[in-house]
Parts: sequence; structure tokens; C-alpha cells
Amino acid sequence: MKTRSLFISFFVIILVLIALPPAFADSSSLTITGDSVSGLVFDDLNGDGEYGWSVAYGEEPALSSVGIQIYRDQGILAQIDNADVLVAQAKTNEQGIFQFKGLAGGSYLVVENDLTNFVSVTANVIAVTYIPEAVGSTELQIFFADRQVDRSQLSKYTFLPLVR
Repeated sequence: MKTRSLFISFFVIILVLIALPPAFADSSSLTITGDSVSGLVFDDLNGDGEYGWSVAYGEEPALSSVGIQIYRDQGILAQIDNADVLVAQAKTNEQGIFQFKGLAGGSYLVVENDLTNFVSVTANVIAVTYIPEAVGSTELQIFFADRQVDRSQLSKYTFLPLVR
């Protein structure tokens, strides 16, 4: 009976790991040129990880007051570790936009902190290779998708730390 219980527990853990949202996946990576690193945080109503409009939900709303940090990536590339240095931090404005100006060229990690009652649909850490240019781009480069959840529903699940 004990062996069967262990097998069922192991099977449940595997199912949970398979069903984890993309936020637990490895960080994304991109190259940005321009006079700043900027982005948008939004409530991903349809859960597809892409900002936009859908027939079912309409336009996905921006999220304001979301904490964003940018670290100089000096340790293990594309991973937050003790060698990385916090360069700046900001909160998204009412349009859900954040921006970091005056950065030197190099490797950075942009980190998003989820608001209470939100979970990430996309990765919370984006690795960025920044190449400064005098002429800035008006396009947003980074998109963090979050989804509002009922925290009372999360108590039904047991989340285990993901160890690599």
C-alpha cells in the first residue's frame, strides 16, 4: 500500500510540473537597440501570452503599479544570481508601460514582480542584450503577460520548488 501511495504522489508531482505555466520556464532572451529598454505589463484575459484584442474579451487591459527591476547580468548569463547588480527599478504607469533610459550597452535582466492576485503567463525574467543608439524606438520591446486569479482556488494545489 505504501508503494502505491508513493507512486501516486510521484505521478501527481509529474503532472503538476508538466502543467506549470510558462512563467516557470527558462527566461526569454532578446536584443534591443535604441535609447531605452521599455515594455508593457498587461492582464492577459485569454491566457495566450500575447497582447491584443479578442472577440471574447475585448482589449486586454494594461496593469499599472507593477514593480520592474533591471539588473546588469554579470554572473551566469540569462539567470538571476548573486553576481548580478540591480541598476534601476520602476513601476508601470497607468498605461502599463515601464522604461529604463541611460543604460550602458551590455547584458541585462529585466524582472517583473506580479501584483497580488495575479500570476504570470509569460516568463518573469527577460534576458536582454542592449545596444544603445542615439535614435530611440517608439515601439515597446518587452511584454509581460499576467492573469488575475482567485487566490482561494490556489489552495487546492500544492506547489513544490523547482530545483535544477
